[in-house]
Amino acid sequence: MKNNQKIDIVLKDEYLQELKKKHNTVTLSKLLNSDTAQKLLKGEANITVRNLCKLCVDMEWPLPDFLEIKK
Repeated sequence: MKNNQKIDIVLKDEYLQELKKKHNTVTLSKLLNSDTAQKLLKGEANITVRNLCKLCVDMEWPLPDFLEIKK
């Protein structure tokens, strides 16, 4: 992979379905911004590490072992 190559990071379908069961656009917008929430629920959002961490905490998904959340 080249350093300047574009990378898209999206949720796997099983996690997207779980997210849709818990959240709609309005409730997810309270956790993330509205634009990201809409795109995420459509499966189109490129997820940042920050948003991934917020989702992991909210959805009780395991955080990757190499990450640590500092508040």
